[in-house]
Amino acid sequence: MQRRVLSIRKTIYSSLLVAILVTGSLFINWGEASKGSANSTKVKQLESQIAELKKKQQEAKQNIQKINQEKQRLENEESKLYQEIETIDLQLTETELKVTKKENEVSETEERAYQAALELKEAEEKIDVQDDLLKTRVRSMYEFGDATNYLDVLFGATNFSDLLNRIEFLTLVRQQDQKIINQYVANKEVIEEKKLQIEELLVKLEGQLVELNQMQENLREQEKKKSLRIAEINKVQEDLAAQEEEEAQLAIQFANQIAAKNKEIENLQFDGKFLWPVPDSKRITSNFGFRSDPFTGARKGHRGTDIGAPEGTKIVAASGGIVIVAEYLRGYGNTVIIEHGDNIRTLYAHIRNGGIKVKVGDKVAKGDKIAEVGSTGRSTGPHLHFEVHENGTQVDPMKYLKK
Repeated sequence: MQRRVLSIRKTIYSSLLVAILVTGSLFINWGEASKGSANSTKVKQLESQIAELKKKQQEAKQNIQKINQEKQRLENEESKLYQEIETIDLQLTETELKVTKKENEVSETEERAYQAALELKEAEEKIDVQDDLLKTRVRSMYEFGDATNYLDVLFGATNFSDLLNRIEFLTLVRQQDQKIINQYVANKEVIEEKKLQIEELLVKLEGQLVELNQMQENLREQEKKKSLRIAEINKVQEDLAAQEEEEAQLAIQFANQIAAKNKEIENLQFDGKFLWPVPDSKRITSNFGFRSDPFTGARKGHRGTDIGAPEGTKIVAASGGIVIVAEYLRGYGNTVIIEHGDNIRTLYAHIRNGGIKVKVGDKVAKGDKIAEVGSTGRSTGPHLHFEVHENGTQVDPMKYLKK
């Protein structure tokens, strides 16, 4: 009876244990499925955010490109303006020389005008003399009497001989009158011609000086406008430089955000399975757990799995991740450590000298070559010492590996 009770109890306990295991398994599977579904949704969200960040990053790069194009255009315009100012400076120099030359011409013309004025005065004096001679001649005519014209002189003759003498005298007087009148007219014409020439020359010189001064003013105005435009360009260039710096900082921020979100995706996408790290060798020379130390013989815990292979054999990343160590570590020798996300890391030790093929910060995919087998550090022969760390603690790699 007692045995029967014990048998029944055993059956009940077994059933309960099976139920608990089954229920636990169901809860675990449901939890993993739920976690996988949540992770999938989160990954999609992150990928969408990354796509948006990349779009913004591209816009920032395009803005920088546009800014550089505008800067180049302004530099070309500025260079052209400086060349134009240089040309204007040359034109101003030439114009100043012309002004100096014209001023010399004016001085010379003024001297000529002065000489002409003297000549005019002399001519006027001659006219005055001629006028006095004419007046004297008229007075002489009146000495023959009260005659007021040539007829009176002729009718005043007393005899034929006197008439001839008077005719001859009047002829001489007429010739002298004509000569005086002609000389008067000639002198008057000379005076008027001199006066006209001086006035025309002065007007011409004045016009030329006005033109030269206007030319100088126009050139200076052009130079001023171009200098102001250069100042405007310099201000715009300063603003563009500030914009370029701002866009560059934005591009860097977007890149950092993209990297951070990629890191989040990597943390979420670890599938819990590792690729065999030495594809060309499946020979395990030492398992995880306690063993006799090959150097001391003492019983000691072995924190990884050793895979024997000839020196130089390829080592690959067991899963995708970021390289966080790629250097010589005491005991381990040349070592690579990869962060896979979910607080999971893998360690690859005893790599041969020169056999590390990655560097810190590199993003690697599952199956990428990262190193070559060696025997550096505390090692008795060529092999890969492979460790898996969960939350900073070494665990048996075989729970993740399949040969």
